Amino acid sequence: MVIHSGSVIARNKNIPTVEIDGEIAMMNAEKGKYYGMDAIATRIWMIIREPVRFRTIIETLTHEYDVSKEECEKDVSLFLCKIYEEGLIDIK
Repeated sequence: MVIHSGSVIARNKNIPTVEIDGEIAMMNAEKGKYYGMDAIATRIWMIIREPVRFRTIIETLTHEYDVSKEECEKDVSLFLCKIYEEGLIDIK
């Protein structure tokens, strides 16, 4: 999966999530897997509450955290590809 600035990222609405101590946990029943997200992953999950372009995620995170745009794009892209492969999001 190649993600570019105009890619639209959307949650899989069939994945139930719960917030525990400020972090997100979820279960993909189809795969029988449980996922726990750290603070940054939880923030990304909150940003994609509604479908959003990749560039918007990057703009938000670089504004909120002390990270370069290039590093943010690389790290977020890797994270999104991983959770895409797990069926947690859709990328268009």
